[in-house]
Amino acid sequence: MISDFQKWLVEMTGEDFVWVAQLFIIVLVALSLGHLLHKVIDRLESRTAKTKTVWDDAFVEACRRPAVWLVWIIGINFATGVAASKMNSPVLALIEPANRLAVIFLGALFLNNFIKR
Repeated sequence: MISDFQKWLVEMTGEDFVWVAQLFIIVLVALSLGHLLHKVIDRLESRTAKTKTVWDDAFVEACRRPAVWLVWIIGINFATGVAASKMNSPVLALIEPANRLAVIFLGALFLNNFIKR
């Protein structure tokens, strides 16, 4: 199935521009997953609003932005990795540390938001 998709992609874009289509698909999937995650968190928020405890409300509210940002950042970094490998760029070596830094930063943002609530 994947090889059929790759063949179709080569036919549509040409051999030299397959990576551009891959970038578009990766970014589109990352944005779609971010939107889907936002909707899931909305549903969780409506369910936790019905409970008596405030901890679950605070947890869901605190994780909204960091979770969506994490999906977007990792998706964009994945697309950057595809582009950097195609161009033999030294940026490729920076993607994994950037992902680690993003996870640490967004984890700290989540904890900060959770403590504030």
